[in-house]
Amino acid sequence: FSFSYYRHLKSILQQADIIHVHYPYPWLDVCLLALRPHVPIVATYHSDIVRQRLLKLVYLPIQTLFFKQLSKIIVTSPNYLKTSLVLRKYLDKTEVIPLGANDEIPNMPKEASSLPSRDYFLFVGEFRYYKGLHTLIDAATTVEANIVIVGAGPLEQELRKKTKSLGLQNVIFAGRVTDQEKHKLYDQALGVVFPSQLRSEAFGVTLIEGAMHSLPLISCEIGTGTTYVNIHGETGIVCPPNAPKALSEAMMH
Repeated sequence: FSFSYYRHLKSILQQADIIHVHYPYPWLDVCLLALRPHVPIVATYHSDIVRQRLLKLVYLPIQTLFFKQLSKIIVTSPNYLKTSLVLRKYLDKTEVIPLGANDEIPNMPKEASSLPSRDYFLFVGEFRYYKGLHTLIDAATTVEANIVIVGAGPLEQELRKKTKSLGLQNVIFAGRVTDQEKHKLYDQALGVVFPSQLRSEAFGVTLIEGAMHSLPLISCEIGTGTTYVNIHGETGIVCPPNAPKALSEAMMH
Protein backbone atom coordinates (compact mmCIF):
# COMPACT_ATOMS: atom_id res chain seq x y z
CA PHE A 1 0.00 0.00 0.00
CA SER A 2 1.42 3.36 -0.99
CA PHE A 3 -0.45 6.66 -0.97
CA SER A 4 2.36 8.36 -2.90
CA TYR A 5 1.80 5.70 -5.60
CA TYR A 6 -1.87 6.68 -5.70
CA ARG A 7 -1.02 10.36 -6.13
CA HIS A 8 1.55 9.62 -8.83
CA LEU A 9 -0.86 7.34 -10.68
CA LYS A 10 -3.55 10.01 -10.57
CA SER A 11 -1.22 12.54 -12.21
CA ILE A 12 0.02 10.28 -15.03
CA LEU A 13 -3.42 8.87 -15.88
CA GLN A 14 -4.37 12.29 -17.22
CA GLN A 15 -1.92 11.69 -20.09
CA ALA A 16 -2.92 8.07 -20.84
CA ASP A 17 -4.87 6.80 -23.86
CA ILE A 18 -4.89 3.23 -22.61
CA ILE A 19 -3.90 1.54 -19.34
CA HIS A 20 -2.16 -1.85 -19.32
CA VAL A 21 -1.92 -3.55 -15.93
CA HIS A 22 -0.26 -6.77 -14.84
CA TYR A 23 -2.48 -8.92 -12.66
CA PRO A 24 -2.58 -9.78 -9.77
CA TYR A 25 -1.74 -6.41 -8.23
CA PRO A 26 -4.55 -5.65 -5.72
CA TRP A 27 -3.39 -2.17 -4.70
CA LEU A 28 -3.50 -1.04 -8.33
CA ASP A 29 -7.03 -2.45 -8.62
CA VAL A 30 -8.09 -0.35 -5.64
CA CYS A 31 -6.44 2.76 -7.06
CA LEU A 32 -8.06 2.40 -10.48
CA LEU A 33 -11.47 1.76 -8.97
CA ALA A 34 -11.11 4.94 -6.92
CA LEU A 35 -9.81 7.05 -9.82
CA ARG A 36 -12.31 5.73 -12.42
CA PRO A 37 -10.22 6.55 -15.52
CA HIS A 38 -12.15 7.26 -18.73
CA VAL A 39 -9.82 5.24 -20.99
CA PRO A 40 -9.72 1.50 -21.79
CA ILE A 41 -7.98 -0.77 -19.29
CA VAL A 42 -6.30 -3.97 -20.45
CA ALA A 43 -4.95 -6.54 -18.00
CA THR A 44 -2.39 -9.26 -18.60
CA TYR A 45 -3.54 -12.04 -16.30
CA HIS A 46 -0.42 -13.80 -15.08
CA SER A 47 -1.79 -15.98 -12.31
CA ASP A 48 -4.70 -16.84 -10.08
CA ILE A 49 -4.30 -15.81 -6.46
CA VAL A 50 -3.13 -19.12 -5.01
CA ARG A 51 -1.39 -18.75 -1.66
CA GLN A 52 -3.28 -15.91 0.05
CA ARG A 53 -6.56 -17.77 0.52
CA LEU A 54 -7.97 -15.75 3.42
CA LEU A 55 -7.01 -12.41 1.90
CA LYS A 56 -8.56 -13.56 -1.36
CA LEU A 57 -11.96 -13.77 0.32
CA VAL A 58 -11.65 -10.16 1.48
CA TYR A 59 -10.37 -9.08 -1.92
CA LEU A 60 -13.07 -10.88 -3.95
CA PRO A 61 -15.58 -7.94 -4.11
CA ILE A 62 -12.79 -5.62 -5.28
CA GLN A 63 -11.69 -8.17 -7.88
CA THR A 64 -15.24 -8.46 -9.23
CA LEU A 65 -15.64 -4.69 -9.59
CA PHE A 66 -12.20 -4.35 -11.16
CA PHE A 67 -12.80 -7.04 -13.78
CA LYS A 68 -16.05 -5.38 -14.80
CA GLN A 69 -14.00 -2.25 -15.48
CA LEU A 70 -11.60 -4.05 -17.85
CA SER A 71 -11.96 -3.75 -21.62
CA LYS A 72 -9.79 -6.80 -22.38
CA ILE A 73 -8.00 -9.54 -20.46
CA ILE A 74 -4.87 -11.16 -21.87
CA VAL A 75 -3.99 -14.68 -20.69
CA THR A 76 -0.69 -16.27 -21.64
CA SER A 77 -1.90 -19.76 -22.57
CA PRO A 78 -5.10 -21.58 -23.50
CA ASN A 79 -4.32 -24.04 -20.69
CA TYR A 80 -4.55 -21.33 -18.05
CA LEU A 81 -7.72 -19.93 -19.57
CA LYS A 82 -9.32 -23.37 -19.51
CA THR A 83 -8.44 -24.12 -15.88
CA SER A 84 -8.88 -20.73 -14.17
CA LEU A 85 -12.15 -20.42 -12.26
CA VAL A 86 -11.77 -16.63 -12.37
CA LEU A 87 -11.26 -16.35 -16.13
CA ARG A 88 -14.22 -18.60 -16.92
CA LYS A 89 -16.50 -15.73 -15.92
CA TYR A 90 -14.94 -13.38 -18.48
CA LEU A 91 -14.47 -15.48 -21.61
CA ASP A 92 -16.16 -12.82 -23.74
CA LYS A 93 -13.39 -10.30 -23.10
CA THR A 94 -10.37 -12.63 -22.87
CA GLU A 95 -7.68 -13.20 -25.52
CA VAL A 96 -4.74 -15.64 -25.47
CA ILE A 97 -1.36 -14.05 -26.22
CA PRO A 98 1.52 -16.42 -25.31
CA LEU A 99 4.75 -15.18 -23.83
CA GLY A 100 7.90 -15.39 -25.90
CA ALA A 101 11.67 -15.07 -25.68
CA ASN A 102 14.31 -13.36 -27.77
CA ASP A 103 15.59 -16.03 -30.16
CA GLU A 104 18.93 -14.28 -30.64
CA ILE A 105 21.32 -16.25 -28.44
CA PRO A 106 24.20 -14.02 -27.28
CA ASN A 107 27.82 -14.87 -28.02
CA MET A 108 29.07 -17.50 -25.61
CA PRO A 109 31.89 -16.57 -23.22
CA LYS A 110 35.24 -17.94 -24.31
CA GLU A 111 36.27 -19.13 -20.87
CA ALA A 112 34.30 -21.91 -19.24
CA SER A 113 33.04 -21.30 -15.72
CA SER A 114 33.85 -23.48 -12.70
CA LEU A 115 30.52 -25.26 -13.17
CA PRO A 116 30.42 -28.74 -14.71
CA SER A 117 30.72 -28.75 -18.48
CA ARG A 118 28.44 -31.76 -19.08
CA ASP A 119 26.20 -34.36 -17.46
CA TYR A 120 23.96 -31.91 -15.65
CA PHE A 121 20.33 -30.89 -15.66
CA LEU A 122 19.55 -27.20 -15.43
CA PHE A 123 17.02 -25.20 -13.42
CA VAL A 124 16.74 -21.44 -13.98
CA GLY A 125 14.44 -19.23 -11.94
CA GLU A 126 13.69 -17.39 -8.72
CA PHE A 127 13.70 -19.44 -5.53
CA ARG A 128 10.03 -19.05 -4.63
CA TYR A 129 7.53 -21.27 -2.85
CA TYR A 130 5.82 -22.48 -6.03
CA LYS A 131 8.97 -23.48 -7.95
CA GLY A 132 9.13 -27.00 -6.55
CA LEU A 133 12.80 -26.77 -5.61
CA HIS A 134 12.36 -28.85 -2.46
CA THR A 135 11.02 -31.65 -4.68
CA LEU A 136 13.98 -31.23 -7.03
CA ILE A 137 16.46 -31.56 -4.17
CA ASP A 138 14.67 -34.67 -2.87
CA ALA A 139 14.78 -36.12 -6.41
CA ALA A 140 18.53 -35.43 -6.60
CA THR A 141 19.17 -38.15 -4.02
CA THR A 142 18.51 -40.79 -6.69
CA VAL A 143 19.77 -38.99 -9.81
CA GLU A 144 23.12 -40.05 -11.29
CA ALA A 145 23.87 -36.62 -12.73
CA ASN A 146 24.61 -33.13 -11.52
CA ILE A 147 21.81 -30.60 -11.14
CA VAL A 148 22.79 -26.97 -11.61
CA ILE A 149 20.39 -24.47 -10.01
CA VAL A 150 20.65 -20.93 -11.38
CA GLY A 151 19.02 -18.05 -9.55
CA ALA A 152 18.37 -16.72 -6.06
CA GLY A 153 15.46 -15.70 -3.90
CA PRO A 154 13.72 -15.94 -0.52
CA LEU A 155 14.21 -19.70 -0.12
CA GLU A 156 17.90 -19.83 -0.95
CA GLN A 157 19.29 -20.44 2.54
CA GLU A 158 16.58 -22.99 3.30
CA LEU A 159 17.37 -24.88 0.10
CA ARG A 160 21.11 -24.80 0.70
CA LYS A 161 20.58 -26.12 4.23
CA LYS A 162 18.39 -28.96 2.93
CA THR A 163 20.99 -29.89 0.32
CA LYS A 164 23.71 -29.96 2.95
CA SER A 165 21.63 -32.02 5.39
CA LEU A 166 21.05 -34.66 2.69
CA GLY A 167 24.78 -34.75 1.93
CA LEU A 168 24.21 -34.09 -1.76
CA GLN A 169 27.29 -33.50 -3.88
CA ASN A 170 25.44 -33.35 -7.21
CA VAL A 171 23.37 -30.21 -6.50
CA ILE A 172 25.26 -27.05 -7.47
CA PHE A 173 23.95 -23.57 -6.70
CA ALA A 174 25.27 -21.26 -9.42
CA GLY A 175 23.70 -18.05 -8.09
CA ARG A 176 22.72 -15.29 -10.48
CA VAL A 177 24.53 -15.37 -13.81
CA THR A 178 24.84 -13.08 -16.81
CA ASP A 179 22.70 -13.64 -19.89
CA GLN A 180 25.73 -15.01 -21.72
CA GLU A 181 26.59 -17.40 -18.89
CA LYS A 182 22.97 -18.58 -18.72
CA HIS A 183 22.90 -19.49 -22.40
CA LYS A 184 26.27 -21.22 -22.04
CA LEU A 185 24.73 -23.37 -19.32
CA TYR A 186 21.74 -24.16 -21.51
CA ASP A 187 24.03 -25.01 -24.38
CA GLN A 188 25.89 -27.70 -22.41
CA ALA A 189 23.05 -29.15 -20.31
CA LEU A 190 21.45 -32.57 -20.63
CA GLY A 191 18.02 -31.01 -20.24
CA VAL A 192 15.90 -28.45 -18.40
CA VAL A 193 14.10 -29.43 -15.21
CA PHE A 194 11.24 -27.16 -14.11
CA PRO A 195 9.40 -28.70 -11.13
CA SER A 196 6.92 -25.89 -10.30
CA GLN A 197 4.00 -27.38 -8.40
CA LEU A 198 1.43 -24.59 -7.99
CA ARG A 199 -0.69 -22.49 -10.36
CA SER A 200 1.35 -19.44 -9.39
CA GLU A 201 3.66 -20.73 -12.14
CA ALA A 202 1.59 -19.59 -15.08
CA PHE A 203 3.91 -20.20 -18.03
CA GLY A 204 7.62 -20.88 -17.61
CA VAL A 205 9.87 -18.79 -19.86
CA THR A 206 12.71 -21.09 -18.78
CA LEU A 207 11.05 -23.84 -20.81
CA ILE A 208 11.04 -21.64 -23.91
CA GLU A 209 14.73 -20.88 -23.44
CA GLY A 210 15.46 -24.58 -23.07
CA ALA A 211 13.55 -25.32 -26.26
CA MET A 212 15.60 -22.64 -28.06
CA HIS A 213 18.65 -24.75 -27.25
CA SER A 214 16.92 -27.96 -28.43
CA LEU A 215 16.95 -29.42 -24.93
CA PRO A 216 14.49 -31.99 -23.62
CA LEU A 217 12.17 -30.42 -21.04
CA ILE A 218 10.90 -31.82 -17.75
CA SER A 219 7.98 -30.10 -16.03
CA CYS A 220 4.94 -30.91 -13.90
CA GLU A 221 1.25 -31.01 -14.80
CA ILE A 222 -0.37 -28.11 -12.93
CA GLY A 223 -2.93 -27.07 -15.54
CA THR A 224 -1.06 -23.97 -16.67
CA GLY A 225 1.14 -22.83 -19.53
CA THR A 226 3.99 -25.13 -18.54
CA THR A 227 2.27 -27.95 -20.44
CA TYR A 228 1.40 -25.57 -23.25
CA VAL A 229 5.15 -25.13 -23.79
CA ASN A 230 6.25 -28.65 -22.85
CA ILE A 231 4.13 -31.34 -24.51
CA HIS A 232 4.58 -34.78 -22.99
CA GLY A 233 6.25 -37.20 -25.37
CA GLU A 234 7.06 -34.49 -27.93
CA THR A 235 9.24 -31.81 -26.32
CA GLY A 236 9.96 -33.67 -23.10
CA ILE A 237 8.38 -35.33 -20.10
CA VAL A 238 5.52 -34.09 -17.93
CA CYS A 239 5.26 -35.67 -14.49
CA PRO A 240 3.04 -35.18 -11.41
CA PRO A 241 3.85 -32.27 -9.08
CA ASN A 242 5.38 -32.85 -5.63
CA ALA A 243 6.61 -36.29 -6.71
CA PRO A 244 10.40 -36.66 -6.22
CA LYS A 245 10.46 -40.25 -7.49
CA ALA A 246 8.64 -39.34 -10.72
CA LEU A 247 10.93 -36.34 -11.22
CA SER A 248 14.01 -38.48 -10.67
CA GLU A 249 12.76 -41.11 -13.12
CA ALA A 250 12.11 -38.39 -15.71
CA MET A 251 15.72 -37.17 -15.43
CA MET A 252 17.09 -40.70 -15.63
CA HIS A 253 14.79 -41.65 -18.55
